Amino acid sequence: MTYSQAEAKRIARSRIKERLIPSKNGFYCCEVCGSGLKGGKDSDGALRLGTKNPEHITCFGAGCPFGKKGGDIFDYIALRDGLTPGTKECFEHVYNLLGMDVEGYQ
Repeated sequence: MTYSQAEAKRIARSRIKERLIPSKNGFYCCEVCGSGLKGGKDSDGALRLGTKNPEHITCFGAGCPFGKKGGDIFDYIALRDGLTPGTKECFEHVYNLLGMDVEGYQ
């Protein structure tokens, strides 16, 4: 199935948990700053999904470049993988990771 760009963004944001590594207490490991990566599910990851907006992620790790401002799946993966957020390259990369076919992207 081929998605429009608007549909693809909405769907990608809703699938954010697929790209996160769970840690304990409902948090996730942050692949940007490394919080929680040493112990996996038994560690203290500092990445959290928003309570009011579950498509928004924030990292509370000290000095994390993703920081308390956070962002969505596109912002997180861009920073994690060394891409510029909001660029066509970034969107294409996320869609490829999620196995999505999107109009205007290869």
